[in-house]
Amino acid sequence: GYDEIGSGWLPLYHLLVAPLAVNNTLWRTGLGGSLVSMAAFAVAAWFLFRLGFEMNGNLAAGWLALIGFLGCANMLYVASTPLTESLNILWAVLVVRGLFRFQRSGRLITLACAALAAFLGALTRYDGWYLLPFAALFVLLCRRRPWPDRLLDAAFFSVVAGVGPFLWLLHNLHRYGNPIDFYNGP
Repeated sequence: GYDEIGSGWLPLYHLLVAPLAVNNTLWRTGLGGSLVSMAAFAVAAWFLFRLGFEMNGNLAAGWLALIGFLGCANMLYVASTPLTESLNILWAVLVVRGLFRFQRSGRLITLACAALAAFLGALTRYDGWYLLPFAALFVLLCRRRPWPDRLLDAAFFSVVAGVGPFLWLLHNLHRYGNPIDFYNGP
């Protein structure tokens, strides 16, 4: 339940793994967490392939991105273990892909998808928080438009993506009386 969400680890990965803990074998072996990691790894690999293809306009670039990702021994290890890294990488890849597509098309829906991925990443690992200001700066500068429009786009991205850290601070304030308990708590 909600009372079991602590303050040190961001909750999204654990909320995805929790339903798999119903199966005692998946829980005791760690396979439940590994299944989430492997699924995130596979989806990230697919979107890296797509991103390589879309950025360069040829399949060779997509295959090169995919082979580089699949050939990385560290990524294969992370994908096979119940860790938050694979899920975080998935969200980061989706943020980059969404921002790339927004730069090309200027469509608000692609910016919203990138912001949603950033929101989810910010609830997976604190590394996702670090990505937010750089992504917002990219949104501000990536298209040649009037400054008020650029500012609105960057503000939209920042608000949607920033809800993740805000909710975590609110959670810590509510549960522990300290919004940064994850940082300076016991």
